[in-house]
Amino acid sequence: MLTVTDRALAAVSMLIMRDDVPEGAGLRIWVDGERGLLLTIAVRAGVRDTVLVRSGARLFLDPAAARMLADVVLDAEPAGGGGVRFTVVFRRD
Repeated sequence: MLTVTDRALAAVSMLIMRDDVPEGAGLRIWVDGERGLLLTIAVRAGVRDTVLVRSGARLFLDPAAARMLADVVLDAEPAGGGGVRFTVVFRRD
């Protein structure tokens, strides 16, 4: 299962708790065959999405993304212009 750092949880919460984002929204992660792994704010999860709710942060993973991210850690760091950059790191067990 995807591990999410406290920094990533805080970043997701910050993104989905803005006034212009509807209640119940989350960060959706999905796989696009041509572009790879993509992230966006989604109003609701897809029908087959895995939903992760932790510390007020909601993540929606499509089936391919859930498989791809099963053994990784999602982290985040500040990016220019007040944005956020998410990173994926493989776990070292």
